[in-house]
Parts: sequence; C-alpha cells; structure tokens
Amino acid sequence: MDSFNLKKDHPIRLGVYVDVQNIYYTVMQQYNAHFNYKRFLDVVRIGGRITKAVAYATNKNDKDQRRFQGLLASYGFRVQLTSYDAQASGRVDMRRGMRSDILQDGERLDRMILATGDGDFEDLIRHVKRIHRVPIDLYGVPGLTAKNLITAVDQYFPIDASLLLGIPARW
Repeated sequence: MDSFNLKKDHPIRLGVYVDVQNIYYTVMQQYNAHFNYKRFLDVVRIGGRITKAVAYATNKNDKDQRRFQGLLASYGFRVQLTSYDAQASGRVDMRRGMRSDILQDGERLDRMILATGDGDFEDLIRHVKRIHRVPIDLYGVPGLTAKNLITAVDQYFPIDASLLLGIPARW
C-alpha cells in the first residue's frame, strides 16, 4: 500500500484532464478509430472518485463538433473550448488552460490522470509532482506518446483496443 491510498471512508480524489485534439489525431493515426471517452472514465473511476474531468478542445463551432461536445458533457466532462485558429494559437491557448487547471488542482487531488501524448507537458508534470506530491498517470497512444512524457509520470497506460470505438458511417 503506497502513501497515496486513503481510508475506505475517504475515496481517492481523481482529476482527469484530456487533450482532445492530441488524443483524436493519435488514435486516428494509430488505429483508424475513435477514443471511447465513456469507457475511459469508467476505467479511471475504478481508482477512486472523479472530482473533476475536463476535456480541452479548440472550437470550430460546427454541428458535428457541438454534438461531440454534448456527448462528452453527458459522460461527465466539462468541455473547455478555446477559439480555433489555423495558425495553431488556439492549440497554445488550450494548453495554457489545461496547464493552469492542473497547477491549481494539484493541491486538492490525490491523483491526476492525463490523456495526451504531447511532450510539452513534461515540465508541468515534474513541477506538479514536486510541489504537490500528487501522483500522475498518463494515457497515450503507443509509439505516438512522447517518451519524455512517459518517463515523467508515475504510471503510463497505453491506449489500446479496450478504449477504442469503430468509426460509424453516421453519428
């Protein structure tokens, strides 16, 4: 039993943070499939009580994206959108929001779970672990998740077939 396990009357408080664009493109590239967000939360929930779940995405404001965002919300995610910009500044804004939340939430959580493959989060992970002493788990696509990110976290869980959905002909 590690020092992060708590008594049964105090379940482990989990924070879940998903980089939607990174997960979408890496899952699509590796598996030609979609990530199963509902199943992901079910798997993560086994480890404790999810107190915060946020899906970070850029907002293109199209019908299919709004439908997808509604699904994420129905699963229990708060959807955090940044404006879409073809010059990638929207991606920078999304990362900034995700970083800010992770930094602020570190002191209130017993464990953090990230879904991304973006190596730019390595310094943040090391900082949060050092300052808040909170363990961080990572879900990412094998071969497309930055190695420096994998070595920075406490546990790495490869996204595999158990967390995938086929691509429907029509949503």
